[in-house]
Amino acid sequence: AHAMEPQSGKQEIASEKSGKEEDPNQLQLYFKGFPHVFNKDKIKEVFLPFGTVVSLINLKLNGRNSGRGFVTFSEATTAPDIANCISVLNGKTFDFEKPFKLTVQIPNSKGKTSSERGKKKKQKNDQVSKEEMIHVNDFPVLSFDDLLEVFKFAFGELHESKDQKERFRNWTSARRVCRDWRDAADNAIVFKNQSVFYDQMTKCFMKKKIDGVKFFLGPRRIDPEDAYYFFKRKFGGLKAHSRHSSTMLRFMLEAGVDPSIDRNRLIRKLPQLSNGSAKYLVTLEKLLKNPKVNPVVNNCEALKNAIAAEEFQMFKMLLSDPRVDPTLDDNQFIMEAINLGDENASFRFTEALLQDPRVDPSFPHHKPFICAVSSGFTSVVELFLRDPRIDPSYDGNEALHMAVHNWNESIIPLLLNCPNVDPSSRHNQLIIAAAENDTRLFMKLLDDERIDPSDQQCSALFELCHDDENIEALKRLLLDPRIDPSAQDNSALLEAVECDSTAIVRLLLEHPKVDANAREGEALCCACRNHGSAEIVRMLLPRVDPTARAKKCIYYAILRGEGETLDLLLRDQRFTGNHFINGLQGVYSYGDTESIAKVMNDPRVDLSSQDWAVLRDIDRTYGVQGMLEEIKPLLLERPLKSIETYLENKKRLVSKKPPKKKKESSSKF
Repeated sequence: AHAMEPQSGKQEIASEKSGKEEDPNQLQLYFKGFPHVFNKDKIKEVFLPFGTVVSLINLKLNGRNSGRGFVTFSEATTAPDIANCISVLNGKTFDFEKPFKLTVQIPNSKGKTSSERGKKKKQKNDQVSKEEMIHVNDFPVLSFDDLLEVFKFAFGELHESKDQKERFRNWTSARRVCRDWRDAADNAIVFKNQSVFYDQMTKCFMKKKIDGVKFFLGPRRIDPEDAYYFFKRKFGGLKAHSRHSSTMLRFMLEAGVDPSIDRNRLIRKLPQLSNGSAKYLVTLEKLLKNPKVNPVVNNCEALKNAIAAEEFQMFKMLLSDPRVDPTLDDNQFIMEAINLGDENASFRFTEALLQDPRVDPSFPHHKPFICAVSSGFTSVVELFLRDPRIDPSYDGNEALHMAVHNWNESIIPLLLNCPNVDPSSRHNQLIIAAAENDTRLFMKLLDDERIDPSDQQCSALFELCHDDENIEALKRLLLDPRIDPSAQDNSALLEAVECDSTAIVRLLLEHPKVDANAREGEALCCACRNHGSAEIVRMLLPRVDPTARAKKCIYYAILRGEGETLDLLLRDQRFTGNHFINGLQGVYSYGDTESIAKVMNDPRVDLSSQDWAVLRDIDRTYGVQGMLEEIKPLLLERPLKSIETYLENKKRLVSKKPPKKKKESSSKF
């Protein structure tokens, strides 16, 4: 093959190379060696002593200055100035943070950039290849058998080694001469190791050059099916988020790969790759016409992926294929359509499926309809309700209770407008949920004769007691004779006190059936435990016996530091000194200091009662002396004297206590 190369072409090229002489009037110089921190201005200062700088190109490397580039002087700069610049700066070492050595010289290819040099080189190669082909045509035409023998001798067996790589390049050059040479080269080659071809094919694949990949495919080279599985192992195949998926798709469509390979993976994954492109729709149409392609493989995965990717046109095209069954796996496709994140997309896909006569939305057990209610898409639910096969009251009004459970405000009225839906099913769960979430709907439901608001032991009443905003609904509910506000041992009052609903507590206390003293005055205890419940305490005290839970009431009032609540308790003469002594025990370490001092200053409180129980408790946890230092300014004379007496008695007891004797060791050693 080398013997047939045109000598005249080589001589012309050699003459061109020998004719490259340096221009004596060259005004551009190449430099390198500057640090990365040197910008154009700093570099220009180095060349200014040798002439006027017209332009300066500082090449970049990885986004920063590379320290090399080209500098161009003005036409007024003479050749001696250029030569002087080279002689002075070339090889000179500059002192900087780190010393650097500068290189200055006349650039190759007369200062052209790499892209310009590459274009010129390509033009020369094209010219040489044309001359070679013209020169080859001048030779006597060899028969195909003779040409085959020549190539067998020239190339023989190609495998991976240093000398064989050169022969491989010669083989690819020979294939580009003409068609006869290509066929002869293809038939002459014998493979022992295809790794060379796989490496080259992989490079073409990564550069997205499918024509280059096709060059390596053939009956005597690499089988397209083997190439597919090779790329699948190396790059992951057809995946929605793979950066090589589009190249893989082009390879499968253009390189002669069987479209049904890998269990029809191409049609299964095509909807995930389309991203709304019309060309993929054309590809799908061609695939469906191919008898080898089966769109129903893997339980119609292609249709499922079209729904998931929201590719509506692909979905309709697949649905129109008679082989595709949209009712597979108990209507799984309509379930997939309902569960899409976008309501508009869900409506379009669901509507298309419901228009298919094979799809039954009531199978199995109205599950698609209940799923639509659970999704919260109002338009999709309306679509189902227009279908005569749907019974919205199926399975004990399951759809209604699903809407109540998720509290879909727009879907619940749609279901209530259906004549066969019973709002009182499952123990009036709807009105209880309405009392918790929507008082306006609750008021409407009270007018329905089928609903019993007292069901589940007046649970609706308890839900309304959580917030003062429900006061109007609660007034309307209390007018119902079936409602007993004292149900479950006055739990409604306790709920209102616990939630600090002052208006509702006042409303309930006005009802004759409500007993504020229920559960031994637990409502008062609960009010003392809450912050800012002084108004509720003021309403409860006249109706409650506070001594039933006096200790807890006083303890919580001191603990929370509720001064107004504590003042109300101190003004109540039903409390005795022992009640306050019991309330003070165990509260000093966590309670409010001012509240503790206020209770100690009360004339009913005697700190020496119950054998100094309060001070002994403080002494065990905190220390009376430390406590005295903190609250001494807040105490009156009477409690101060009691504390001082306690401290004196303590010292006297300590001084009289005999010292402990050391225990003698019982060991014989």
